[in-house]
Amino acid sequence: MTFPPISTLDGPLVSLRPATPADVEYLVRWFNDPDVLHWLHLSEMPRPTLESESARLESHLRDPYRRSWMIDNHQGQPIGNVGLAAIDDVHFRAELYISVGERAYWSGGYGTDAIRLVLRCAFEELGLNRVFLIADADNPRAIRCYQKCGFVQEGVLRGHRLRFGEPIDMVMMSVLKGDLGYEKEAAPCPRCEQADKVIPIIYGLPGEDLEQDAKNEKVVLAGCLVGPTDPAYYCKRCGMDFGLTHLGVA
Repeated sequence: MTFPPISTLDGPLVSLRPATPADVEYLVRWFNDPDVLHWLHLSEMPRPTLESESARLESHLRDPYRRSWMIDNHQGQPIGNVGLAAIDDVHFRAELYISVGERAYWSGGYGTDAIRLVLRCAFEELGLNRVFLIADADNPRAIRCYQKCGFVQEGVLRGHRLRFGEPIDMVMMSVLKGDLGYEKEAAPCPRCEQADKVIPIIYGLPGEDLEQDAKNEKVVLAGCLVGPTDPAYYCKRCGMDFGLTHLGVA
């Protein structure tokens, strides 16, 4: 199967453009930042240099089963990278990865916007059925971001990677094309049949700082394991909580 060429994707907060060899300077700077490296598998590898990262990036750009984008803000400043790896044209699945390297853009919705763009590309342009990822189990900010985009947790991978020499657990998460997780904004309320007042429900952990999210989402403090039968949306017009079961897809 031949996939369509990688394209530029535009969202409310960010634009995704195909990565080029000229972007290597940004990647080297970000991946040498200890606060960024803390959350990456690269923590156990030698610190990237221009030479090593150029070789890695060029390998990724040559791979027909990978899509690599740079995340730009609307002023054209690169703030991170995102992509799909191991695109499978038999089982129609791929692994998502993302890193927002500019820390000033953390917790501002930029990563969420980028992921939603990638999911729309994965499901609508590439024809995939499943997108999955693994995340550090002790990274509630990232897990909450993925939940916003429709991902649900499938299990815990115990001691799955090392972080600066110490084994840590990771969680497996996925979203299916039929989950509608990449189209949250378009979900109409089954009671009043309107979509203009529908907002996603975000499941967080007790003690998390969810003040910023609460401005645009209804926050429910619960356990991390949230499945497709849990309410996913809240209608501010009529006060109904509803989810995928109400839409007939779960």
